[in-house]
Amino acid sequence: MVEMVLNFLAKDLQLRTLFLLEGRRIRDDGKLVVLVPGFLEFVNLVDEILKQMADQGDLSPSIHAQALRSALMGAIEGLLRDKILATTSRFPATYSDAEVRSVCFTFLNAGLSR
Repeated sequence: MVEMVLNFLAKDLQLRTLFLLEGRRIRDDGKLVVLVPGFLEFVNLVDEILKQMADQGDLSPSIHAQALRSALMGAIEGLLRDKILATTSRFPATYSDAEVRSVCFTFLNAGLSR
């Protein structure tokens, strides 16, 4: 799942930028958040994968699948967004793509059953 997300986002810098920076748009002076349909479809796909893992006993029973999805996606978004900012400004994010994967896999492994 982590590879799927990272490979999807690595294919196209413009798509990655849109996904990371505009997937949830704030409207009406901050009172309304508009969720882009493609983003919701992606969330549903990740939820289905995590639900399957939970049903098969691969996730720790103390971890809610949607909570893990939110945390993992937040980590991926933050890591990749900061890398984008590092290329366009002096934002300190000098880590490699391999290090992004390492953090994501470590994070996901924390939610797996032992």
